[in-house]
Amino acid sequence: EFARIRAEMESVSHFFGKTVLRQISERQVLAAVVPLRKACGDRAVLRALHYFAECRRAEAEYRCLSEKDFASFLRLVAESGHSSFEYNQNAYSIKHPAEQGVALGVALSQHVLGDSGAWRLQGGGIAGTMQAFVPQAKLPQYIRTMEQAFGAGSCYVLSVRNYGAVKV
Repeated sequence: EFARIRAEMESVSHFFGKTVLRQISERQVLAAVVPLRKACGDRAVLRALHYFAECRRAEAEYRCLSEKDFASFLRLVAESGHSSFEYNQNAYSIKHPAEQGVALGVALSQHVLGDSGAWRLQGGGIAGTMQAFVPQAKLPQYIRTMEQAFGAGSCYVLSVRNYGAVKV
C-alpha cells in the first residue's frame, strides 16, 4: 500500500520534472488539474492537494501548541483527519468494502466526543489505526465504546508529555 501511495504522489511531482512534491507548489498543481488528471489520475491529484494542506496544518498545529491554544490545535487535528479521509481515500480497502473498521472508529468517535476532543485516522488508515484526543470526563465511555466495537485491548490510552507519549 505504501509503495502505491508513494508512486501516486511521485507521479504528480514527476509530471513537473521533480522528484518530490515539496519541489513544486500547490498553485502549480491546481493550474494543471486537467492534464494531471489525465496523466496521473484523480487519486494522485487528491493526495497531492492533501499533502499541501497537511503541511500548512502541521505548521499551524505547532503554532497552536506553542501558544497553548489547545482548542485550535484540536480543530486542526479534526481537519487533518477529514482531509486524510476525503482526499487520501484510504480509510478502507477497496478489495474488502464490507470491512471499514477505521471509518467505523471515526463515526463512533464523532458520536461519543461530539464537539469535545478530536479524532483522525492515523498513518493514512493503512495500518487500521486512529488517534483520538479524549477529554478525561469522556475517557471511560470512549474506551467502552471502542472496545465493544473492536474488542478488549483495542483502545490504548497514552499520556502526552513534553517528550512524547507514554502508555498509561
